[in-house]
Amino acid sequence: MMTKILALLVATATSHAWAEPDSGLERQRELAVKHEHDAGVRVDYYAKETIIADTDLKTAQITIDMALTQRDVARRANDAKAAEYWTKRYRAALADQREAQDRAARFRAERERARKDFEASAADLRRLRDRG
Repeated sequence: MMTKILALLVATATSHAWAEPDSGLERQRELAVKHEHDAGVRVDYYAKETIIADTDLKTAQITIDMALTQRDVARRANDAKAAEYWTKRYRAALADQREAQDRAARFRAERERARKDFEASAADLRRLRDRG
């Protein structure tokens, strides 16, 4: 009985020792897949945020155009209260436009950084797959 237990322990230790290099490579592959996935998710996220910021930028431009037009109409009608309202809307839209431009630029930069990370992770994954 003791011999069987000892043989089992030796076999387990030996098989584990032989499996260790493969398990190390497998662990590297798992990490590479995880990094590639994470970078891909970041690329997608920042691409969507960039689209939203670009849409907000277009919305701000429409609001700017509308506010200027309505302000001019109010001025021609000698409606000071309406002209003041549309001037405030115009200034708010300018602030929205600047904020959207900043977000779009920031998200584009983050998307490019994530894309570079994705490309590096994909190259690592290909290298590891070719290795084994």
